[in-house]
Amino acid sequence: MTRLTKKKILEIVKTARQNGERPDLSAANLSRAKLRGTNLSLADFSRADLSQADLYQAYLGLADLNHTNLTRVDLSQANLTATNLSLANLSKADLSRADLSEAYLNQANMGQINLSKANMKETSLSGANLQEAYLCEANLTLANLSEADLSRANLRDTNLSVANFIEAKLHGANLEGANLDGAYFNWARYDKATRWPEDFDPNRAGAILDD
Repeated sequence: MTRLTKKKILEIVKTARQNGERPDLSAANLSRAKLRGTNLSLADFSRADLSQADLYQAYLGLADLNHTNLTRVDLSQANLTATNLSLANLSKADLSRADLSEAYLNQANMGQINLSKANMKETSLSGANLQEAYLCEANLTLANLSEADLSRANLRDTNLSVANFIEAKLHGANLEGANLDGAYFNWARYDKATRWPEDFDPNRAGAILDD
């Protein structure tokens, strides 16, 4: 499929909005697109290829990015509030300082993603792959991480208050300095390599140690 130019992408977005329609870029080839700072709110990118695209500080609030290829994309400082990213591939993407509050990332592939200092308040990450993810100093207050795989993830100094880790995998994860006030760890699995905040008892919180 022919890769769309920035000019063509913006033309599609502008025409759709003039007609009162949702911009349709579903299944489009947008790889390596230069769209930093662009307003793409409400656009349909489902099943599109945005791999290695430059979306630094882009506005994607309420956009549909389910099943989208976002590998190695730059979404740092982007606005993704209430965006649908379920089943998207975000491996090795940069979302540092992005706003993902109330976004949906259920079953997304987020291996080795950079989410440092991101706002993920009330974000849904159920069943997501977050292996080796970098989440230092992120805000995941009230986030849903049930059944997520956080093996070897770095959650140092992260705000995880009232987060849901039920049945999550935390093998080798680093949670040192994290705020775990009110977080749920029932049936979460961890191992001896998992690092917890000082004075936090994972067993008492309902987590299960794997030998």
